[in-house]
Amino acid sequence: MPSGAGARRKGHDWEREVARRCRETFGVDAHRGAQSRQGSDAPDVTGVPGYHIECKVGARPPFEQALRQAQADAAGAVAVAVVKPDRRAPVVLMDFEDWLKMAGLAMETEMANKWLDGADDDR
Repeated sequence: MPSGAGARRKGHDWEREVARRCRETFGVDAHRGAQSRQGSDAPDVTGVPGYHIECKVGARPPFEQALRQAQADAAGAVAVAVVKPDRRAPVVLMDFEDWLKMAGLAMETEMANKWLDGADDDR
């Protein structure tokens, strides 16, 4: 298990990976946030509009602490924690009410797309 500089490097690498995946998926200018050892309310990943993203990685990453940190610093953005336990798939934690809103918007979009596809058949 890395400690000290190794653990920081592992954390920074994970933040860069999350930023890269956000860039590729959303087409935004996501990158690691500007943090210092003294602490900062800047997210671990910036450039994803409307979201405050905190990242944790490790053998036993602090899931709840990651979400609490994101919520405390979100300032009106949707708080998201992207947590990756060693040798396991990453998970996203967020407030249930935020998830309900996002899922609702996705379902509305899907229904609109289905309606539009069906409207093309009638023409």
